Amino acid sequence: MKNMFLKIALVIYLVATQISLYAQKDKEPVLEIAHFSDIHIRTEYNANERFVKTVQHLKKNFPQVDFVINTGDAIDNPNRSSQHLDSLWNLWDKVEAAIAPLELYSCIGNHDPFLRIQDKDSAYYGKNYTVKQLGIPARYYSFRKANWLFIALDGNNPDGIDTAQKEWLCNLLEENKSQSNVLLFLHEPIVSPGAAYDGGYLNNWTSMVDTLANYKEVKCVLSGHTHIYDEAFLKGVHYYNGGAVSGYWWEKGPKGDGSYRGSKPGYGILRLYKNGDSEYSFIQTQESNAAE
Repeated sequence: MKNMFLKIALVIYLVATQISLYAQKDKEPVLEIAHFSDIHIRTEYNANERFVKTVQHLKKNFPQVDFVINTGDAIDNPNRSSQHLDSLWNLWDKVEAAIAPLELYSCIGNHDPFLRIQDKDSAYYGKNYTVKQLGIPARYYSFRKANWLFIALDGNNPDGIDTAQKEWLCNLLEENKSQSNVLLFLHEPIVSPGAAYDGGYLNNWTSMVDTLANYKEVKCVLSGHTHIYDEAFLKGVHYYNGGAVSGYWWEKGPKGDGSYRGSKPGYGILRLYKNGDSEYSFIQTQESNAAE
């Protein structure tokens, strides 16, 4: 009888241990992503060198990161001249070299395209040139990692997510039903307390909220634009707005600490889980890129 109780106890212990191991495994992220937004590389304020320090900060403190997402405004004020634009994208090449060997996935911000009307016939003009310089396949695109589908969008249009792009998005989400978890990233926020406070919403944000709510696979959205870090949860979707690497556009700003509306320079670390959960941490980098 005593041996029987020992055997039963052993079986219970083994089963409990196995359940514990599975639970622990579910708590481990399947992907860990660095989120850079509003880098605003410029020729002034040693912006490029200071951003490289941010990348070094990331690699030192988060060596486990799988890849990087940039939610736009890679460069700043490109419309001065084509010569100035060349200098900005040359600096961006150095940024990409610093981020390597980590993969970098970008979307277009409102400061990225060259849009001077007098240069409309120039090869520099418009988003096609921006797409080339960012090294992305198109102004909106998708890719897959682990059990997650990533969708990059272009919200820099009078109607926000334009009709053709929204049709493409809905078709993609329909095809993905009951398959992968979904993360979307774009420059202008869809839901953001900071945008409610300071402006900067995606133009058709209310329509997009309702569209995304139709797909239970959509778990989270990354954005930037406002230079204010905030988080929101609406209709089953987490919205993470990642502040700005550049803070007050690399300048000291009114408070003298490089912050904008209380948000200091920094970047995000996003952990994604197999079950669709996510965790976002905003990492202030005051020491590595405080205004000089």
